[in-house]
Amino acid sequence: MLAGIGLAVFAGGIWTLTGVVNSCCARFKLDLVTYLLANTLFSLLLTSLLFIHPDGLLSRNTALLAGVLIPAGVLNTSGALALQKGLQKGHHGIVFLIAQSALVLPFLTGVVFFGEKPGALRWLGAFSILAGMIFCAIPKIMAERDGEKSEKGWLFYAVAAFFLFGIAQSMMTVPSYWKGFTDSAGVRTPLIYAGSSFLMVTTALWPPVRKTLVFNKPLILCGIVVAVLNTASMGIIFAALDLLSKGGIGAVGFPLAISASLVGFTLYSLFVMREKCYAFTILGLFMILTGGILISL
Repeated sequence: MLAGIGLAVFAGGIWTLTGVVNSCCARFKLDLVTYLLANTLFSLLLTSLLFIHPDGLLSRNTALLAGVLIPAGVLNTSGALALQKGLQKGHHGIVFLIAQSALVLPFLTGVVFFGEKPGALRWLGAFSILAGMIFCAIPKIMAERDGEKSEKGWLFYAVAAFFLFGIAQSMMTVPSYWKGFTDSAGVRTPLIYAGSSFLMVTTALWPPVRKTLVFNKPLILCGIVVAVLNTASMGIIFAALDLLSKGGIGAVGFPLAISASLVGFTLYSLFVMREKCYAFTILGLFMILTGGILISL
């Protein structure tokens, strides 16, 4: 069981890298489109080669999955673009925490649309995440009211990223509610990246973006490296889920990984970027982490 917890935390640590790359693009005014274009296209190629099985590829199941997961990929990468805008304008640690609190939305989707009946602890977890988001934002909002200079719009983009990520994650969980459904062709992850790649190719070809697009070799390489790491993290998280399931706590795997990524990015914000540390934001972080564990029980 300890090995499963360690693997889940390790996977979350890898996920932190994506946030750090987004942050660096915002800090140093690098071209996020170049990075995401390389990342999504290479991820699509890599996951297609590794995960897709020819049996059942051309089937009704694949078509059903495509109808849900390709739009989910579009929304998820739209969330990354909104997150980038928020990072350009606001406190990176706070914006990231608000955006990644999106894990509460799949829980609410299950309740509203699929008739799940969670217990009191899971409802407490959802409330804790939402309250944690508010606590994260309060210090910066109050500082701005007291005259602290900062760019406007960071909160809008952080909340937009929260909803885009959350809706995308909710759509990714939809096939799990289909009775007797199995992904025998292994197309779930490639379809998500197909949606992401479609959005980024469309964005890159959009005339205002195309005119300013610079194919920066380090950014392209970074996109490819992160794609490899993220693909590896999927194998790691599934191995963690298997180990944790043997101990009867498989449901905490993803919340543990997400929690690790949140802690990792917060440490990056405080000790690498040296952003101002707010007591309420740290309290919000712990509330989000606690809520993430509770909703998985």
